[in-house]
Amino acid sequence: MIIGLSRPCFQWPDIFWLKKDTRMIIVRNFLILIGLILGFETSLAYAQTADSINQALLYKHPQTGYFITIPPGAQVEDRGENRGIVINSRNGFLISVQTGPTKSTISLKGMLAKLEQQYLGPGKKWSIKHEEQPAILAGLPAITALYDGSGTRIRVIIGRGKQLDYVVIFFAAIAKFENMRKDFTWMMESFRPAEGDLPDALKTTEGDGLQQMVAGNVRRYAAPGGGYSIEYPATWITERNGDHSVVFSGNKSTPAYFATISIQNVENNNSDAIKSVAAIATDMKLQITKADPKAIFSNDSRYIYSRGNVSLPGFQFTSSYTQNKQKYRQWTVVVARDGDKVAHVWSYAAPEDRFDRFGAIAGKMLDSWMIQGR
Repeated sequence: MIIGLSRPCFQWPDIFWLKKDTRMIIVRNFLILIGLILGFETSLAYAQTADSINQALLYKHPQTGYFITIPPGAQVEDRGENRGIVINSRNGFLISVQTGPTKSTISLKGMLAKLEQQYLGPGKKWSIKHEEQPAILAGLPAITALYDGSGTRIRVIIGRGKQLDYVVIFFAAIAKFENMRKDFTWMMESFRPAEGDLPDALKTTEGDGLQQMVAGNVRRYAAPGGGYSIEYPATWITERNGDHSVVFSGNKSTPAYFATISIQNVENNNSDAIKSVAAIATDMKLQITKADPKAIFSNDSRYIYSRGNVSLPGFQFTSSYTQNKQKYRQWTVVVARDGDKVAHVWSYAAPEDRFDRFGAIAGKMLDSWMIQGR
């Protein structure tokens, strides 16, 4: 039993100006090099078809088993036997993820140096190195560096597990990099290495729920008169708070009890749906700020709910705050119902030290959220 924590309860009182084929050639060249660094050959061939994702998707790599959230509007190209993927977003960024057997004889700094030998310097693809520093990738020791080259900014992260090394590269036009970075940060927050590489702090235990969500061992909660339903892990519990709010979490005997996904229906009298979700999000931020004046907000962006023939405008943001001397992080999504005076507020909150651990469950639940049309 975890003692001393309270559950969060904040609720309502361009490389990209090039043609796509040119961009793919550039990224393929990078991937060839990464393959050499990781110790395997990289094929130039991509999958003939790519999945276009219209809503956030928790993606599990079929060979290695790592998880990453794919943002709405992205295209995923899985290169199969080479164990690498490319995520191409229509918002204007590219991400490559590759793995290889852990090369314990080469330090992370050494792996980064090999990358720089090929690409950094006069006459090479990268002309400027802004920074290099130690990092953490989903609990794994990592190194990260930032480069510029030919109008493009590149963030490199190399992480080391017991079985696999992970190389993640994020490409965006310099002028768009800061705006695109929030999507990359969100994706990295949900990233989970392969099971054999999971640090003890990220490993699932009975009642944590990730294995149940991935295996489809779920229950579906249908809000009585609430206009929606959602899946949740079979080992989790639900708590109704009145007629318009519900909270999902792990059992009280598990760390997942302090990771909560809540949905609340709130009144919405604004006929302009886009303005209404932004106003509701602003009010929620005010509530959080009243509880913690030092709260930090980030990753404000539009959210489009799209399931079947139902498409609704929304807004999302993340926040960091302190409650009862415990640091929390929260991801909030507000969706306005079409023509109704009701909006749905979906939130995932957890103590900072386990936000990544249960973020994949939250993303999977969000993806299963079915809002009924009029």
